[in-house]
Amino acid sequence: MPTNTGLHTIGRLSPNISETAVASAALKRGVVVTPIERFSIAPTDTRGLVLGFSGIKPPKIIAGVKVLAEVLEKLHH
Repeated sequence: MPTNTGLHTIGRLSPNISETAVASAALKRGVVVTPIERFSIAPTDTRGLVLGFSGIKPPKIIAGVKVLAEVLEKLHH
């Protein structure tokens, strides 16, 4: 669920994993993450996701991380 507060961290991805595919698959499972490329002015080789966590209780963060792990496992194979 999106939050109106502003604490974020970055989760880096392997170059062979699409940020957009991960974000889309996560969203279908109720987890909102944003591809780093959305914030880049120029093209970048860095792949990753912006992960917001302010205002989210720890059990929800843990559940979201588990969903991301499942999404990454599925997309990596």
